[in-house]
Amino acid sequence: MTTLPIFGQLSWYTIGQVCVQGFSFFGVIVTSRYLGPVNVGLYSFVQNYLLAFMTITIGMDFYFTWKVAKSDNQIRDVKEYFGHKVNVTAILSLVGIVFAWSILPRDVAQMATVMFAPLVLTSCMAFYQYAVASGRAKIIATVQVVSALVLFCAKVALVYVQAPLLAFVVVSTIDTVIVGVLLAVLFLSHKKIRFDFLAGVYPNLLKTAQFMYSIRMSIIAIALWQLILRIDQLVLATFENAYTLGIYAAAVKIAEVPNFLAGTLYTALVTHVAVFADKDDDRSKYKTQQVLILYASVGIMIACAVIILAPFAIDILYGSKFLDSVSVLRAYALSIPGMFVTLHYFAIYGARERHAFQSFVFVVGLVLNIVLIYALTPIFGLTGAALGTSIAYTFVAITFYIRAR
Repeated sequence: MTTLPIFGQLSWYTIGQVCVQGFSFFGVIVTSRYLGPVNVGLYSFVQNYLLAFMTITIGMDFYFTWKVAKSDNQIRDVKEYFGHKVNVTAILSLVGIVFAWSILPRDVAQMATVMFAPLVLTSCMAFYQYAVASGRAKIIATVQVVSALVLFCAKVALVYVQAPLLAFVVVSTIDTVIVGVLLAVLFLSHKKIRFDFLAGVYPNLLKTAQFMYSIRMSIIAIALWQLILRIDQLVLATFENAYTLGIYAAAVKIAEVPNFLAGTLYTALVTHVAVFADKDDDRSKYKTQQVLILYASVGIMIACAVIILAPFAIDILYGSKFLDSVSVLRAYALSIPGMFVTLHYFAIYGARERHAFQSFVFVVGLVLNIVLIYALTPIFGLTGAALGTSIAYTFVAITFYIRAR
């Protein structure tokens, strides 16, 4: 297990993500054409329901990404991360399942239960953070490609046997845990890592509660960001039917696919950005500006490409049933530069522990997004919801930029 220089890491991360997104691309073609708008709408709602609960654990992920990256004892911090996440995900799973059966229709609650059941295994993503922090880009890419190929084959098999929607939910659930589990098995097969990881005591529920309280502002900021990413679909679910949710979700899924580049950049740069992100000297400011330009440029180019290719993307991926998604996709594509820039500042402000300011901006962005969805959707239909979301993302990005100058 050898580390790689930054360009080598970026190359491997890019290769891995290109393959993952490629298999995802063909997987969407196969499954969406089979399921149709209504089932896609139900499926997307269940995913967003799960992710609404997962915002707390995403806050933990972000905190430990930086902690492990800067750590002088990475396995110790990975172990702490793993233990805390086991406790939190176990509680969230129970709450999510009970809540689902209390307020959701029986068939939707059943799908939600299937998705929550193995949630505790996402704790194994602690080993993903270890792989990132220790520069194992090649290992990460290999595991991602293998898991993506397996899941694609599973989706094709389900379509071939004409399986029900619940079966696709099961495969999606496996998708959320398989990378972490594979990396855990791989790293724990090494005696030294296994010994260090298994030694000592794991955090109990009281320790986890104390830890969660200590990073509460970080968790709040990330939870709000995750809500902004999904609030449009959750709000639309209050006054639209499953068919229109499926049309909207199709556009969102395509617009979010190119964001893997933002994730790839973030993953490759995190250990390097950590060196200067919380500093205020001229050299650090210059490097921060360079990273910002990189994020913004990539985001703008992708947005232009999506706007131009929207009809082809919808037709190829989803077919004629989803042609109403074209205008929604073009409007939603306007949010991509804002997403990229916000992710950059998310890392910068996170490293500087400016979580209160982040939270304030996200709250304003969230309220703006909700107001615009209710105001614009009756006028422009689903395209209005997408425009409202794009405006909210752009507002957040511009606010961060102005404040950081």
